[in-house]
Amino acid sequence: MKLVKKIREKNYPFLVNQFTVTDFKLRYSHSALGYLWSLLNPLLLFGVLYLVFSVFMRFGGVEHYQVYLLSGIMLYTYFNETTSSGMMSLLKKSSLLDKVNFPRIIIPLSSTLTNTITLFLNMVILTIFIGFSKVPIHGSVFFGILTLVELIILALGVSLFLSAFYLNFRDLTHIWGVILQLGFWATPIIYPMDIVPAKYHILFKINPMARLIHNFRMVVIMGEMPGTRNIILNLVIVLFFFGVGYVVFQRRQKYFAEWL
Repeated sequence: MKLVKKIREKNYPFLVNQFTVTDFKLRYSHSALGYLWSLLNPLLLFGVLYLVFSVFMRFGGVEHYQVYLLSGIMLYTYFNETTSSGMMSLLKKSSLLDKVNFPRIIIPLSSTLTNTITLFLNMVILTIFIGFSKVPIHGSVFFGILTLVELIILALGVSLFLSAFYLNFRDLTHIWGVILQLGFWATPIIYPMDIVPAKYHILFKINPMARLIHNFRMVVIMGEMPGTRNIILNLVIVLFFFGVGYVVFQRRQKYFAEWL
C-alpha cells in the first residue's frame, strides 16, 4: 500500500530506491553466503583462467597480469549480469505494469542500479587485491571512476533496448546469451591487444566494452592518463548506445501491457 501510494504521489525517486534496495535484498535473501555469491562467480572464473593462461600455458608478458585479468572479468561480468537482468526486468514487474501508471523506464533503471551496488562492492575487493599485488597507485586512477560511470550508462542503454523487445520476443534471452559469450572472447579480457594482428584492431575500437576495459586498465594499472580525444570518443560511443536504447524504449513502452 505504501508503495502504491508513493507511485500515485509521483514520488519517483522513492520508487527507484524501493525497487533497487528490494531487488538487491531479494537476490540474496535465501542464500547462506549472500552477496559473496556475486563475488565468487568472477573470482572462480578468474582462478580458472589465471591457472590456465598464466601457469599451464605460460601466458605472460602483461605487467600485473592478476589485476589485469580480474579487472576485466569484473567489468564484463557487470555488463553481462546488468543487461541480462535488465532485459527481463519488465516481465518480473509485470504485476505493476498493467495496474499502476508510472514511468516504465524506472524498472530497467532500478535493475541497473541493483547490479551497480554489486559492482562497487566488487571494486572494493579489487582495490584490496591491487594493494596485495603491490600495483603502484597513480593520480590517473581517478579517471577509473569516469570509466565506471560510462560502463553504467552503456549497460543501462543496452538494458533499455533489450527490455523493450523482450516482452514480445522471448527468444532474445538465448540470442543475447550467445552474444555475451562471443563478446567475452572478442574482448581483450584474458589476452592483451598486442597479440592481435593490427588489421583486426578496428573490431576492438568499435567494441565499447573493449574500449572501456582497456581504459580502466590504462588508468588504474598502467598509470597512464587518457587523452582528450579518447575521453570524448568514449563518451560519444556510450551516449550513442544509451540514446538508441532510450528512444526505442520510449517508442515501444505503450505496447508493454498488451504484450504481457
